[in-house]
Amino acid sequence: MKKFLYDEIANRWLNDCDSIWIYSDPHFGDLESYKFRHTTDTMLVDDKNYYQTAGNIWEDEDSLKCSMDCFDEWQIKNINSKAGKNSCLIILGDVGNLECVKKLRAKRKILIMGNHDKGASNYKRAKIFTPSQTFMNKWNIHNEEEYKKYHSKVIEDFGINHHETTDLIRDAWNEVKYIDNHLFDEVYEGPIMINDRTILSHEPVFAGVPYFKNIHGHVHKADYKGDEHHLNCCAEAINYEPINLLSLFKKGFLKNIDSIHRMTIDTATARKRRK
Repeated sequence: MKKFLYDEIANRWLNDCDSIWIYSDPHFGDLESYKFRHTTDTMLVDDKNYYQTAGNIWEDEDSLKCSMDCFDEWQIKNINSKAGKNSCLIILGDVGNLECVKKLRAKRKILIMGNHDKGASNYKRAKIFTPSQTFMNKWNIHNEEEYKKYHSKVIEDFGINHHETTDLIRDAWNEVKYIDNHLFDEVYEGPIMINDRTILSHEPVFAGVPYFKNIHGHVHKADYKGDEHHLNCCAEAINYEPINLLSLFKKGFLKNIDSIHRMTIDTATARKRRK
């Protein structure tokens, strides 16, 4: 797999993972998106909207939300069945509810932000300071900054560190945890090149440039798979199942795409012959 990626990317994405999977536009918890995907008609009864789902069942707004939650769990199950605990998962934008992202099992998660994703820092993986209520009440510490000041003062006053278990601070240290939020290890705000001929993005890149292929999402059409320079990985287009990046390359995904260097050489050679 590494031979298909730039070294820097391969070293990060495959350092502790055995495969890379791609998925786009889950729109977890996005009711408007769910309506777009699964409703065929709307009717108004006693000033209340009812929606006809793909199962041809009329549902009110609350029932529709329950259906959406079930649909989200189904998406999560589909993704986890492919991108397991030893995999790297790339989502090409429009993720939606981050509580659903936390349920994705992939060891490494990459996000290329979409038009519905706001604020890169909101999606980044971090360890969140999580003290117990007892700790906060006992020591009057309510956030990480107060905790760090307290930690420094203990060291200054007593010459000890948090690994020691004096009666004075043992209980305090035991009641502090840093909990992994299980979000994205890497977040990109725009398209990225993963080798000399492949670009990953949320929206399709229609640049009229012949030397790359674009793997993208955003186009919510089950019947649009892409063209000679595009692969649509929007959830509808891939039947809500992640695509394996290595399999794409092995099947000749880049077969008819010359690199910009090859094209430059060939153009120069042809010009020289004409002279």
